[in-house]
Parts: sequence; structure tokens; C-alpha cells
Amino acid sequence: MVASSPADYKIFRDFLEDACGIILGENKQYLVSSRLNKLMAEKQIASLTELVQCMQQISQRSLKEAVVDAMTTNETLWFRDSHPFTIFKDRLLPEFQKDSKGTIRVWSAACSSGQEPYSLSMLVEEFRNSGRGG
Repeated sequence: MVASSPADYKIFRDFLEDACGIILGENKQYLVSSRLNKLMAEKQIASLTELVQCMQQISQRSLKEAVVDAMTTNETLWFRDSHPFTIFKDRLLPEFQKDSKGTIRVWSAACSSGQEPYSLSMLVEEFRNSGRGG
């Protein structure tokens, strides 16, 4: 199991956000532990602070890539994680409707085969067809 004091976890969270833009909540230690246990055991790294120190060395680029890969969600599905789609449909689209000139541009980063942006596009089309979308 990954040794993770609150200070270790904060150092790792800050590093991950700086390295690749992943923002972890304060309650995601279990996720970090489950995704990094095997890698840290293989590399004989005892704590998240030690892991960050190793990744900051230029010679450890492959370690950094392995950690980022382990921490990313490597799946794409239609309407994956329904909560953001509900917020988009129920809150953001009506707000965009009030404030926009008819064009909505959405950037969906790091989607492997496109289900996420197509899901957003379907929500926009449903909104328009409902009569709420002008």
C-alpha cells in the first residue's frame, strides 16, 4: 500500500496538476493508492513524496509517463460520468442560450474515440429540438 501522509498526498496532487493538468480532490488517496501500488512496489518507492522526487529527475521521464498513464482514465463511453452531462444540459445550455449569439464551441480533450464530444452534441441537439434552445 502506498505510504501517503496528507503532506505526501498534497505534494503528489500539486505535481500531477503541474505535470498534466489532472486535478485530484482531497479525498482521492484511495484512487492514487490503487493505481500506483504496483508501480511503486516495482520501483521500490516508499512514499508519494519520494515518487515525486524521482519523477523530477530528468533521467526518470519513463517513470513520469507511467505515473501519468496510471492516473488517467483510459476509457471512453457515451455519456460517461453522467453528472457533468446533467449540469451541461440543465444549467449550462440554458445559460448559453440567454447569453450567446447562437454558437457554442466545446473542446473535449483527451477522448480516444469521440463519444464524449458526440454526447455533448446530442445534448445540444436535444436542447434545440425541445424548443428551449431557440
